[in-house]
Amino acid sequence: MRGLLKKLLNAGVTDNMSFKSMVQLRAMNAGLGVGIVFSTLAISLTLDSLLFTVHLLSLSALLLAALVLNITHHLTLSRSLIIIGLLAWLTECSIGFGPSLGIENYFFVVLAAMVLFVPKNFGRIIHACNITILYLGVKLWQQSHAPYYPLPALHQVLYIIAVTNSCLLCAFLYWNLLRDMGEYQNTILRGKETLRNSNELRDKMLSIIGHDLRSPLNSLKGSLTLLESDQLTPEEQTLVIHELNERLEKSTEVLNSLLAWSSQNYFTSSSSMVKHEVPLDIHQMAAHVLEFYHDAAQKKNVSLENHVPFGTQVIGDHDQVLFILRNLVGNALKFSYNDGNARVKVAIAHANGMTEISVSDNGTGMKEDIRKNLFNLDKRYTTAGTMNEKGTGLGLIFCKEFIENHGGKMQVDSIPGKGSTFRFSLKTVHNTASYKAKPIAQ
Repeated sequence: MRGLLKKLLNAGVTDNMSFKSMVQLRAMNAGLGVGIVFSTLAISLTLDSLLFTVHLLSLSALLLAALVLNITHHLTLSRSLIIIGLLAWLTECSIGFGPSLGIENYFFVVLAAMVLFVPKNFGRIIHACNITILYLGVKLWQQSHAPYYPLPALHQVLYIIAVTNSCLLCAFLYWNLLRDMGEYQNTILRGKETLRNSNELRDKMLSIIGHDLRSPLNSLKGSLTLLESDQLTPEEQTLVIHELNERLEKSTEVLNSLLAWSSQNYFTSSSSMVKHEVPLDIHQMAAHVLEFYHDAAQKKNVSLENHVPFGTQVIGDHDQVLFILRNLVGNALKFSYNDGNARVKVAIAHANGMTEISVSDNGTGMKEDIRKNLFNLDKRYTTAGTMNEKGTGLGLIFCKEFIENHGGKMQVDSIPGKGSTFRFSLKTVHNTASYKAKPIAQ
């Protein structure tokens, strides 16, 4: 029953309508529905008066026809039928039955409906003037002429029904308007939330680009400054140029990966992160990331160790997993001591069909309060590294989001002065013969 009433209330409503048009049409449907119900109720009380019953049947038919036109999306014809047909019916009944039933008071209901339904102010003024003149004419006629039709025996009951009908109709229209305004406000709030999330995702993407390209570009700047100093021998210049070429290739790889995110729509309109899961050779990916940081590790005299067995495969998004590994290794290197004993290790462990990947170091470690707020966007830390390396404090937050996008969690163990270990899990590929892991671009 409730579903049927909702369908009738939304008869003729389409998604491309404006909010105002929806409110007008729903209010009109509500008024037609209430009018049909009460005119039918009045018929059951006036069966002794055939003439009055015929008038009520004609009213019910008029209202039902307008509702059917709304259902079939003939909205203009429906409005015209209501305006002309209802005014004609009210005029005829007010003159025929006289003032005892108070039918002429429904002119005010029609006047209110015209103000609600007519879109332009000029049209509202015209209809208001016409209805007012018609109402005054009917009242003058009632004062100078006797009713043409005999009143039904229950005319007082009918008068009460008419008044009650008017009050309930106005209350129903007011409630419907408030409900639609609430829905419209919720739509605006949802739109604002979607826009806010889109802006946040845009800012995150820009932060990722800055985060991943800052270190390589700073390294390139240093090498170019060294070349401009004219203090290098030809052999040294050749070596620096070779290093520049390698760093440019790495920077280009990072940039291509970020551009791939944009072209593949990693962030959807619903503000949820998309992942393209494929089998990944985690040993190869770890080796690739460690090679990426080879030069930086040499400068800090840090040993980079890949303890992932050959052929270890997991299921995950290539670019997101590569981003996670690159950031975790970069952070471990950043907080490693330059004392000749530092090491950064990538290792795995298997449990419950999952492969746990860990990145550990024996560097500075962190205090408990810092560890607890490590992934808090509002309290992110940007602690400088052991050689004053800078960061944005966003890399680990992105890593956490990517890991959660794979259905996992980031675990962190850290002891001040002894180092840190970051762990996350991915699904293990057991039948490697049926998969071919995505290769790492060289």
